[in-house]
Amino acid sequence: MGEKVDDGLAGLGRALRYLREKAGKSLGQLAQETSYDKSYLSRLESGQRLAKMSVMEELDRFYGSGDLLVQLWKVARHDAYKDQYKQYMRLEAEARIVHVFTLGFPGLLQTEDVAREALSGAQATGETDEAVDEQVAARMGRQLILHRNSAPTARFIIDESAFRRRFPTAKTWEEQLLHIEAAGLCPNVTVQVLPFAA
Repeated sequence: MGEKVDDGLAGLGRALRYLREKAGKSLGQLAQETSYDKSYLSRLESGQRLAKMSVMEELDRFYGSGDLLVQLWKVARHDAYKDQYKQYMRLEAEARIVHVFTLGFPGLLQTEDVAREALSGAQATGETDEAVDEQVAARMGRQLILHRNSAPTARFIIDESAFRRRFPTAKTWEEQLLHIEAAGLCPNVTVQVLPFAA
C-alpha cells in the first residue's frame, strides 16, 4: 500500500478507535451492540480494511458523531482510489500497445463534457465538484499519450450501445463523435465499433 492509502485508512481507524473508547466500549461490546463482527471492527480500527459508506453512516449514528466518519471514509477512499489510479496511469503512460474494449466511450477518447458526465453522473460516487474537476483533468491529461512522439499503438473496440445512449445535448454528442473520428485518423490509433449483431 502507498503512503496516502495508509494515512487515510489510519486516520479513519484512529477516529473509530477514539469514538469507541470515548463511548467506553470494548470491541466485543461494540460488536454486540451493532451488527458487525468483532474482528471486522478491529480491522477497521487498525486501518487494514476500508468499509462501505453505509457502515460509517451507521457508526456515526451509533456514536452521535454527525457525519465525521463518513467524511473521513471519503478521504480514505479517495486516497486509495488515487493511489491505485496513479499506478494505472503510470503503466498506461509507459505502454507501447494499448487495447481497450468498452461498453461506453473509453476515457482516452472522451471529450471533457463526456468525461465530466461519466465522473459525476448517476453511477458516480458523490465526489465534490473539485474532486470531479481533478479527475476530468487527469483523464484529459491521459489522452496526451496518444499524440506524443513515442505514442503507443492503440486499438479501441467500442460497443454499439455507447453510440445509442442519449446525451444531454446534441452538441455534446456531436463533439464526442468528432473527437473519436479525429483520434481514429491518427496513424497509431484504430477505432472499431462492435455491432449488436456480432
